[in-house]
Amino acid sequence: MIRFEKGYDADNLTYVSVLLPARDYPIRTQQEAFLEQLLARVKSLPGVRAATISKGAPPLTTLAGRFITEGVSGADVGTGSLDLFFVRPDYFSTLGIPIVSGRNFGAEDALTAPAVAIIERRAAEQRWPGQGALGKRFRYSPFGPWLTIVGVAGSVKTPSFSAPDNSFQAYMPLSQEQNWLGSGLIIRTEGDSLAWIAAVRSQVSALDRKTRVGSALTFDDLYRTTISTPRFYLVLLTMFAGVALMTAAVGVYGVLSYSMNRRIPEIGIRMAMGAGPADIHRLVLRAVTAPVALGLIVGGVGSYWLTQFLRSLLYQITPHDPLTIILVIVLMLLVAFAASYVPSRRASRIDPTMALRVE
Repeated sequence: MIRFEKGYDADNLTYVSVLLPARDYPIRTQQEAFLEQLLARVKSLPGVRAATISKGAPPLTTLAGRFITEGVSGADVGTGSLDLFFVRPDYFSTLGIPIVSGRNFGAEDALTAPAVAIIERRAAEQRWPGQGALGKRFRYSPFGPWLTIVGVAGSVKTPSFSAPDNSFQAYMPLSQEQNWLGSGLIIRTEGDSLAWIAAVRSQVSALDRKTRVGSALTFDDLYRTTISTPRFYLVLLTMFAGVALMTAAVGVYGVLSYSMNRRIPEIGIRMAMGAGPADIHRLVLRAVTAPVALGLIVGGVGSYWLTQFLRSLLYQITPHDPLTIILVIVLMLLVAFAASYVPSRRASRIDPTMALRVE
């Protein structure tokens, strides 16, 4: 299970892509007729609670663009990206995405009607703060048509969820899309979603044996696929960090052991003059504290700069998270003190007589 809020109810939800052969279905009316028949058949299956047709489904998208709002020019034109979805009106109820203001798509949004869209709440709040987005216009390409906003929907997690401040979602009515190739079904079932995939495949074959089902995955599986690359980088960085930590511990141990061996005569003299084991422990700790403190300062400054390159790999955490920085500092101090324990203990057990003889 993917453990973060997706913005909709992803339980028992499956996405099934339908691979319509373009040669057999060259025009929109044929594509629409096949998919509508398939949708009606799927909805009649026992255990199917809801189903819809869409091009793209979070976290999958079929099209991406820039968020170009009307009246904005210059450098601000390119700010923000859009994940675009072409959907039916029942898309929002099937997934459980709320329409927070305005209206849903309807029969009035036909192919020949003015182009409209629904955008997510964060986009409306960022681009038109305190104004309301209804009636405003935007487009996702400098060469595309202007889309009038008729509704505002709740935000969901798309492939750009790790950089949410600069990526938004926009929905266009599937009824205004010229090409339905690449569409799929989103199906909500009772119980395990995978159990119905075979039934959907049989319905597709019953309508047309040349048409195949492409990917058929639960929405949790779709998110797992989306985050597989960031997760790989996380595991890789964790392994490198572990190796670096072990190397640091071995290095501290080696340096202190060598230093203590060089100072055996000094330690013997100190013990002959009345220094106890606690005094020797403090001597070793002072020897390790200074270089470790210097290393933490230099490392902190370096990491402050280098973590900027990791910003795109982070989710719900800043590159300079105070808690993480504090934990790293404490961990490095513990590693340094643990590495110094053996040399410190060995030094505190030196026989003063033997130490002076070495001298």
